[in-house]
Amino acid sequence: MKHPSSRRFFAYWDAKRGHARAPERSEIEPGAVRELLGDIFVLSYDNEDGFPFRVAGTRVSALLGRDVKDTS
Repeated sequence: MKHPSSRRFFAYWDAKRGHARAPERSEIEPGAVRELLGDIFVLSYDNEDGFPFRVAGTRVSALLGRDVKDTS
């Protein structure tokens, strides 16, 4: 969480979620964080799959050399 993009996205996410564990999908407005989208990723948790990427920005995928969405 040291990267400025991560910090800015987390602040947005945290404000949207309020007291919930996570914000509702409908509460996230991609246009509000447009300049951050290439740098961010969001993981989910699944007992069988581990921690698959729910969202992975283009720069994240480029660093890993492939599209990582839905992979753990």
